[in-house]
Amino acid sequence: MIIETISGHETFAGGYETRVLLFHRSHASAESIPLFTAIKNPASHVQQIGSNNYILACEANKNHGNWNIVRYAVAERCFIIVAISKRLPGDFIKHTKQLLLHCRDSAALQRIQLQFSGHPEATLNNGHIEGRFDILPIEKFEELGIEFPDHLLKNFDFGDEDPDDFYRVQVIEDEVEPLFVNKQETLVTEKGNTVRVSRPRRKVFIGK
Repeated sequence: MIIETISGHETFAGGYETRVLLFHRSHASAESIPLFTAIKNPASHVQQIGSNNYILACEANKNHGNWNIVRYAVAERCFIIVAISKRLPGDFIKHTKQLLLHCRDSAALQRIQLQFSGHPEATLNNGHIEGRFDILPIEKFEELGIEFPDHLLKNFDFGDEDPDDFYRVQVIEDEVEPLFVNKQETLVTEKGNTVRVSRPRRKVFIGK
């Protein structure tokens, strides 16, 4: 399956900063590694599709940093961690929030629009992550056997903060409905007669 991504950072005079980092987990208990390095590990089953669209921060405005827009082919049921950090004037620390995406071929096709710092001279005002995935709430982590250190786990909990300040979600296509295919079987009855029956055994997902 294909996922479109953006990552990178940009800093500005006056204290503004935006940073987006992406990490990959091949399964729930796997180690989190930067997505762009996962393509070097065959066991991750991650491939870059096409070239990297590299955008340098606006030098004319003395901004620093760059953005990378990349499409990846990733494996079914892998996890993508999206970390977005922002600092506004007067903030002593960066505000960091994270999303955990569970990639599924049959999931709804969604676009997550990441909200950047809002600086009037920013190279980009927003960026997006698009693909077929579920956005997992923190309550699901334990059920799926997903663990994070406490200092990272807290970033998945928005608490009193408005998620709209960090991201907004658009559903492009609804979740794909499973198609059950009848499987023919031959059975022998108690009287020794041979009969053929159909049972909905195999599940096929359309729209991959």
